[in-house]
Amino acid sequence: MKTLIESTISWNKIGRHPKQEYSFTLGKAKMSKDGSVLTIEVELNFVMPFEDVLRIKALIINQIPHLKKVEFEFHYQEIILTEQEIIKLFIPHMTEMVQGEFASITKTILPEDALLKDKQVTIFALGNVAVEHLNSKVSAKFEGLLLQTFGIEVQVVFDNHTDTYEKMSETRQQFSLHEMKQVQQAQKTAASITKKNPAPAEKAWSGRKSIKEDAAAGNRIMGKPIQDNLSSLSSLTPDSGAAAIEGILFRKEARTIKNDKKLVTLLVTDKKTSLCLKAFTSLSKWEEIDELLKPGDWIKAKGNVEWDTYENQLVVMVKDIEKCERVFKEDTSPNKRVELHAHTKMSAMDGLNEISEMIITAAKWGHRAIAITDHGVVQAFPEAPKVVKKNKLDIKIIYGLEGYLFDDKNHISPEGEIDYKVKGTNHVIVLAKTQEGLKNLYKLVSTSHLDYFYKKPRIPKSVLTAHREGLIIGSACEAGEVYQSIL
Repeated sequence: MKTLIESTISWNKIGRHPKQEYSFTLGKAKMSKDGSVLTIEVELNFVMPFEDVLRIKALIINQIPHLKKVEFEFHYQEIILTEQEIIKLFIPHMTEMVQGEFASITKTILPEDALLKDKQVTIFALGNVAVEHLNSKVSAKFEGLLLQTFGIEVQVVFDNHTDTYEKMSETRQQFSLHEMKQVQQAQKTAASITKKNPAPAEKAWSGRKSIKEDAAAGNRIMGKPIQDNLSSLSSLTPDSGAAAIEGILFRKEARTIKNDKKLVTLLVTDKKTSLCLKAFTSLSKWEEIDELLKPGDWIKAKGNVEWDTYENQLVVMVKDIEKCERVFKEDTSPNKRVELHAHTKMSAMDGLNEISEMIITAAKWGHRAIAITDHGVVQAFPEAPKVVKKNKLDIKIIYGLEGYLFDDKNHISPEGEIDYKVKGTNHVIVLAKTQEGLKNLYKLVSTSHLDYFYKKPRIPKSVLTAHREGLIIGSACEAGEVYQSIL
């Protein structure tokens, strides 16, 4: 998880500090009861770019089956950014926080041009009407969030970004000219088709190309099925022309343009770079797209690659969109391994896997067996055989645990009592080899909780030795004795 986050953050967009000065640590992770929502605590000394947060969420959703939503709980400690840097990066986060009844006006905010001077933050937005509403309804909320989160006490004022507003108006006019040409071409094409194959006339968009928006069917969301060779996102240039691409959707939105049509924007990533997709649609088509496509979905799209003067970046004006099946990892090795150290969600603070998904995945990969080794507990055991039986899987369950081994040498009194609180523990893997071993495993779990619990359920070495029959002992992870001895 940490590697995924670290590789996704745009470090050059945060501030002027070297990358090594930015730090973050992952805290508690909680999964909802139905496995659809994952909440992760993150402690950090900087503010993540909002778009990176959206990408990270989408990548996590794409990798975990049945997951529909990811939430981050950010805890900011020892921030190294200036107040100006904090505010610019935090504006999109605040915009997301106050969405809902204010969604229509917060979409006009331009966070990148915010100014801090004399304890006043000026945030630019588009249009005088929007600015008026932002100042009356949103300014105080932004002030409260900055004070509560970072202790920054400022006055927030919204102002109309005149240059951008005029530029947007010019862009809209350019679109209109472009659309008129498309209408003329569409009329010629339609007339030609009608002569060959008369049919009821389709409703044309006023001011835009006449198109037939067929309802989505199967994986096809919009337009035609995509059968072209796919181009990588990084290979596209303004001269690419028509291109087909694929990527993970991490943001979607729509803006109303003239005649109540929608300009739909989709942001996708291929885990290396990101790209903006745009499409002109009717309101009903946008509602269909919004319903069928969610962040984390893998999609294909085809359209013309253009340089967008309004976005000031490369975009693809798409006509065709397909939703792809989410592709998860596969084990293509001819010689399959057997996992002897795996955690389910029963491992507090160290596991999120549903036992059923873990076993089914291992069986699908062709593994002969899989061990369940939760931290100090065996609560996942009862469900495991039920999963195998219910799904008729050809896989063996190895019952075990990852224990907290206490070396009690020199810590046993003449009366046989163990002073189990004097030092730390090492991790150890304990696997049941026989039925007798399974009984001993249960005894070790009970004893460690009832007699030797100190911060963790500890297993003294002498107790493990006394219940050694039918057990296989493994070296565990870097917290085990083998790795620690090498270090």
